[in-house]
Amino acid sequence: MPPTRQRRYGITFSAFSNRSRIRNSAISLPAPSPWGLTLTTIRAQLRSATPSPWACWIYSSAVRGAEPDDDHAFVVSATFNHLYRPEEDAPLWKTSLLTYNSFYNDEHDLNVNYHEISTGPGIKNDYFLWQNNLLATAIDVEHERYLDSWGFSSTLTSQLIDRFILTGKLRFEDKDNKRYAFRSAENYQATAQAAFLLDAARLAFTFGKEIESASNRLVSYDRVLMQLRFDTPLPYGIALYASATAKFTTYKKEDPIFAVKRDDDRHEVAVGLSKSLWQDQERHRNLLLALSHRYTDTESNIDLYSYRRNSTNLTLTYAF
Repeated sequence: MPPTRQRRYGITFSAFSNRSRIRNSAISLPAPSPWGLTLTTIRAQLRSATPSPWACWIYSSAVRGAEPDDDHAFVVSATFNHLYRPEEDAPLWKTSLLTYNSFYNDEHDLNVNYHEISTGPGIKNDYFLWQNNLLATAIDVEHERYLDSWGFSSTLTSQLIDRFILTGKLRFEDKDNKRYAFRSAENYQATAQAAFLLDAARLAFTFGKEIESASNRLVSYDRVLMQLRFDTPLPYGIALYASATAKFTTYKKEDPIFAVKRDDDRHEVAVGLSKSLWQDQERHRNLLLALSHRYTDTESNIDLYSYRRNSTNLTLTYAF
């Protein structure tokens, strides 16, 4: 049988307006969710459940200790996926390339270019899908190298019984911070997800653990994540999702300024609607419109890191 190759291409152009506290937050990077909350989909997405925003408005309703800042950013991202499988029951090889570029209108030290490549073998049969990847990333801030990293991940998904899918993921990443050497770190992540299929709906619970061991223990942390997410189709081709997420982060060293070890508790509630405006199944092309709202409440024992935020996103995604 001659080799068969499956190719998927995706590209997303996006722009958004942001009203939030910029200076007191970390540089916004499209790093993959450390928890692998969903199965990888062949779509123009930043390897997460939500595509890049095409037009989005974000408002911070209550930022404690600081006035919200206004800014506008233009974001361009593109994803390329290639899947090679010689025969239907043979091992597969998957390669993904991602580029993400954000440019701010007012701030002049936050423009980010993010590039990632991942490649590796996988095994798929009637009982499970096991995907293993080597990965490398490069991050530039204001056209200067900010961080390089390399690592690997392994994801096992199994549907042993009808209507029940179990996914486990392990990920390691070695980060070399070029600008702040004390932030260079080894990052370890482990995730387990149980998903239940309820007719056309899907209910998933995710539990994750992350450990970041940095050169300076001041920025080293342990993090626990829990998420409950519900997806269901609605009439007229509309899909609905709702999720509740909790993250608990404990830093390993006492902050010398505040004389405490930093503890952050972050809670998020999100709801969204999406509708396919156009689809060509034969050519694997589609145009998707989505509207979502997210409420975030972060409580920290250091007030500087406590805030509340409401964000509304209008998303248009074209995948081909």
